[in-house]
Parts: sequence; structure tokens; C-alpha cells
Amino acid sequence: LYASDMISGFRQLHTTNGTLSLAAGGNNVPERYGSDLWVANGYAYTGTWGFRSTYGNAVKIWQLDGSGAPTLVDSIVTLNIVTVSDIEVSDDGKLLMFSTENGPNSGFWFYRLTDPAHPTFIGKYLVGGTSGGIHTATFSRINGRLYAFGAKDPSGAALIILDVSSLDQ
Repeated sequence: LYASDMISGFRQLHTTNGTLSLAAGGNNVPERYGSDLWVANGYAYTGTWGFRSTYGNAVKIWQLDGSGAPTLVDSIVTLNIVTVSDIEVSDDGKLLMFSTENGPNSGFWFYRLTDPAHPTFIGKYLVGGTSGGIHTATFSRINGRLYAFGAKDPSGAALIILDVSSLDQ
């Protein structure tokens, strides 16, 4: 069992007789506030937000091991944003998507997971402006095609739907 905490980072938990306890990790992202979490194929991807001692413009990539602490293996830092909001891996495990806010690079970001420890950038869809961005984002596969859905906020609120099937090769 894993948990991402806004203040103390990413950790592994144990359950014993219905009680949660810390197994390992935590206090491992002191420079940023934690945001979202997605776990897939032995790796976890955590976002960051706002400003702590630096901007929340990073996706942290963790290798998971059921017998120990999550191990930080890489980070994706996106310049000219303040917050990484939602993070998700596609249902086939091929794509990592995250949404970003507050800066000229706000929008959707897509990475190939050929090597899940070191994702490769393959595309972005920016919504423009220096405030707002895409706050809530998710994948859905409909009739064999992969779509990214995102909520643009705050001003000019809109639902943005992208057909990203071509990225899912």
C-alpha cells in the first residue's frame, strides 16, 4: 500500500489487523508540495504543486518494491508552470499523461513509457495564458480509441477532449 502526502512525500504503508502503519519512505520530497499519485507496472508517478522552496513543476518517478521504501529513479521537470495536477497512465501502460497549471506551458503533457523509469516526451497540448490551465485530466478508451479529457480552469472553464490514439502506438 502506497500513499502520497502533500507535506511529507511518498511512502509505503502496511496494514496489520486493520491498522495502518508506516513501512518506509516519507520525507523524501522536501522541496515541493505533493499532488497526485498514479501506480502502474511497478512504478509510481507523483505530482507536485504550488511553491515550497521551489515550484511544483515536477513529476517524481518511483520504483516500487513490496519489501522496501519507494526509490526515486527520475523526475520530469516542466518549465514555466507552477503545478502538476492530475497524473495517469493509460490502460495499456504505454502512455503517461499529466496536466499542468499556472504558466505559459499549462495544458496536457504526454510521455511514452517504453522505459517506465525514464519516460520519453512525445507531445503536449497547451491551453495558453499565465494563470489557469488543466486541473483535472483523465484517460478513457472509447470504441478502441484513446481520449484525454481535461477540465480547463479557472476563467474560461471548458471541457477539452483530445483524441490521443496516435500517441498510443
